[in-house]
Amino acid sequence: MTAYAESGFQGATTRRVAEIAGVNEVTIFRNFGSKAALMDEALFRRVAALKIVDPPLPLVPSDPAGELCRWCDTFLSQIRGSRELLRKAMGAAESRFHEMMSSFEPARCADLDLHGYVRALVRDGWVGQDVLEHPDRDEMLTAAQTMLVGAMWGDAMAREHHDDASLWVPETRAARRYVQMFLRALGITDSVHAEPASVGGATSTQTTSLS
Repeated sequence: MTAYAESGFQGATTRRVAEIAGVNEVTIFRNFGSKAALMDEALFRRVAALKIVDPPLPLVPSDPAGELCRWCDTFLSQIRGSRELLRKAMGAAESRFHEMMSSFEPARCADLDLHGYVRALVRDGWVGQDVLEHPDRDEMLTAAQTMLVGAMWGDAMAREHHDDASLWVPETRAARRYVQMFLRALGITDSVHAEPASVGGATSTQTTSLS
């Protein structure tokens, strides 16, 4: 995908692709049939890799701050490493609409993963009572989730184009700060939280570190 990231679909000639891959153009056409088929397959594979964040968010939260920081760090690193390719795909709306749609898949999958994790936080008693008792609780949870993914996406895709450092959290602390604000929006602090009893009527407590 180097040629695509450099010049987009139109500029990524089969000759350039062959040079980068160390093969001849005949080999490309023999295996893929056309440049379009080659680019579609390559983009599909790259985006598929970006859709997987490892380590994933656990099904049962035990340390929200730590789990989210690791997950956000990985997501940011992956998107930053592929932002040129994603930008080219995002700009292909008119001529190759499916490329533009593919470019948003990593963010969509991150949204889905975070959605499930937030529901687990609610289920296991991590989320603050003020949020739980809000009449529009589900919308509040979704808004917090959307802001976290949006902050990471904007950071990964646009940070390098802004020359005013005061508008950005330092890159090395970005994930931690975004997670701090997200957890505070959910009413999760570094204090002890009660978990609803599930076995024998006992109540356990849980903590998370936001420092």
